[in-house]
Amino acid sequence: MLTRQISSGWIEGLETLHRFSMDSIIVSRKWVYKAGHPPDNWMQVRLEQVESVWIFAIIRLPQNQGLRKITACMAAPFAFEPNDKVLQYLKAHEEQWLDNQPIEIPPSWTNTPEDDTLPVSDDFVPRRLFRAFETLQHATLLSGITPSPES
Repeated sequence: MLTRQISSGWIEGLETLHRFSMDSIIVSRKWVYKAGHPPDNWMQVRLEQVESVWIFAIIRLPQNQGLRKITACMAAPFAFEPNDKVLQYLKAHEEQWLDNQPIEIPPSWTNTPEDDTLPVSDDFVPRRLFRAFETLQHATLLSGITPSPES
């Protein structure tokens, strides 16, 4: 499946979508250059140098039909379009999807009504606080920097 090309990016995209209550998100864009390799300075890429662009996105379907991981290969001008225009186009043109798979937000990321009403104590931590702690711990392990006790 095409969606496996950015396996860790899907989870990060899903987490961002959930955390900020977004409707859809572009997880990654991969440019395909006409010469077969990127130009010397990727900051100065021109439309003439781009052949196409791979779009990896998570899209929420209408009428509560769920979330889909989308993979699409689009024309060169889409490489320079803002994310909202690309997402709008993908939602309107499902025929452009080369691959799509269902994806769900893990239940452990969502607070239950009890999580929001119970006080925080030594033996109970709401899921949202536990998730924030996990994220901080993960970032600390990746960076190798230990936050100071004041933070």
